[in-house]
Amino acid sequence: GNSRSLEIYTVNHHKRDENDNAELRLDATMDLREGTIEYVLDNEDYDQANWFSAHIPEEEDGCYLPTPDGKVACCESLDKVCWWHMNDGKVLGVHENQIVEYDEKTLSPLGIVVTKKELKNREVLVVDNSKALVLIDPMTEDMEVVHPNEDGSYWRKYQ
Repeated sequence: GNSRSLEIYTVNHHKRDENDNAELRLDATMDLREGTIEYVLDNEDYDQANWFSAHIPEEEDGCYLPTPDGKVACCESLDKVCWWHMNDGKVLGVHENQIVEYDEKTLSPLGIVVTKKELKNREVLVVDNSKALVLIDPMTEDMEVVHPNEDGSYWRKYQ
């Protein structure tokens, strides 16, 4: 920026140029004198059809599982929203065919625990007094236990 304007960029570490520099994308320009912001929306990343739309769970929304025990979602119901508390207080839920972790106090989404691709055609079970999250493929009977990260969170940290 300068004394007249400030440009706001996003750094995409997954896209690199020929010199291995991360891609920069101009997102907005702030006019410091006028106090206005001009957004740049002509990038392919702004295709909102591909964006994750977050659902903030509410007790009244009819999908809260107060005592999850056994199957909480199956292949046919993964597009429905449901959420629950694990034994350790963490809040998990199925939303848009994936498992999401939510903040315990604000219920804001923290991150993806199991992606759509990983969850496809699997059943979701909460077992052992809500201490374990288990994914089962009903066709092959393959089973995966989803363990929390070292810090106690469940969402996956890819970077």
